[in-house]
Formats: sequence, structure tokens, C-alpha cells
Amino acid sequence: MGHSHCRILIFLWAITIVGVVIGELLPGNSGIMQAVAATGINDKLLHFGSYCLLTLVPVTTFRRNNAILCLIGLAVLGGVLELLQLLVPGRSCEIADEAANMAGLAGGAVLVYSWRLIARAVA
Repeated sequence: MGHSHCRILIFLWAITIVGVVIGELLPGNSGIMQAVAATGINDKLLHFGSYCLLTLVPVTTFRRNNAILCLIGLAVLGGVLELLQLLVPGRSCEIADEAANMAGLAGGAVLVYSWRLIARAVA
């Protein structure tokens, strides 16, 4: 992958991280949070999907050690955001949310590594 493609992916990844941070720290009665709740999608699925998505760039773009550090950082970020929700009106800190975050990180990594194994086997 070319250097400019990596920069674009990292930029999009950073925007996604900012979106997750904002989403996790919005007050529970905000219009966005009410719209998300109205979809009926389980919040644990949203946590899982968000962190699975966040895993894709580090695992596909960075060297293994850097990718692992990024995943650790994302896990810590998820935990800190959960704790910060204690300070946000209408939000709560839930261990199950952090578990869904961690499962999303693991799921994203497994998805990428499985895809690579399949691609190698087919090639």
C-alpha cells in the first residue's frame, strides 16, 4: 500500500476515533443519542461494531508491535470513556460496554488475520 494511501487511512481512522469519543460522551438526552436509541439496535452491538471498525486500520496498516500498542491504547480509551460517562448526564459506566469494546477489538483482529490466511491459501 502506498504511503499516501496509509496517510488517508490513518486520517480516516483518527476521525473515526473522534466520532467514537463524541458518541460515548454525548448526554443521554441529546438528539443523537435519542435517534440511536430509536433504532432499537442493542448498545453492546454498537460498542462491538465501533471497536471492531477501529481495529481495522492498525491491524492492516501498522507493523505488528505498533498495531498491538494501538489495540491496547484503544482498549484503555474505551475504559476511560466508560468511566467518564459517570460524569455525563443520562449516561452510565457499564462493564458490559467495555467487554463489548474489547470483544470488538478482538473480533476485528481475528477478522483481518482470518482474511489474510484465506487470501494466502487461495493465492
